Amino acid sequence: MEPTMNLPPARYRRRSDGWVPLLIVIVVIGLLHDRSANSRLAGNNGVAVFSSTSSVVDSKDFRAADAVAVFGHNRLDLRGASFTDIRPRVSAVALFGKVEILVPPGTRITGDSVPLLGRVEYRVHGGQGPSIEVDGVALFGSVVVRE
Repeated sequence: MEPTMNLPPARYRRRSDGWVPLLIVIVVIGLLHDRSANSRLAGNNGVAVFSSTSSVVDSKDFRAADAVAVFGHNRLDLRGASFTDIRPRVSAVALFGKVEILVPPGTRITGDSVPLLGRVEYRVHGGQGPSIEVDGVALFGSVVVRE
């Protein structure tokens, strides 16, 4: 006769360190960031989640755009856009991804950036060109503005 063992049932505890809820909150905040009237009128909103996207803006009256990259790459090309008297605004959120914004030569960049274990780079020389306000948030990712 074989001995039988009376062992208690195995108890598995699922470990949750809070990353999934944090990622969801950050993505929602990024998508809702800067939903002003100008942003709604522009219609230039790009989101890349586990993918890559590229947008070329050639609008004659560019006002605003949103670019979000979550585990992906989002490229926004503004070199063909015309700017009005209103300073255009671009909101960029990179979460474990990269947002790349291409601007015309001589563009002056203003705005706020928040790199949280990531980087925000401005590779522009500035000059007499148009002025664009770029608000960037990089969490374990990068936001790059270049000519």
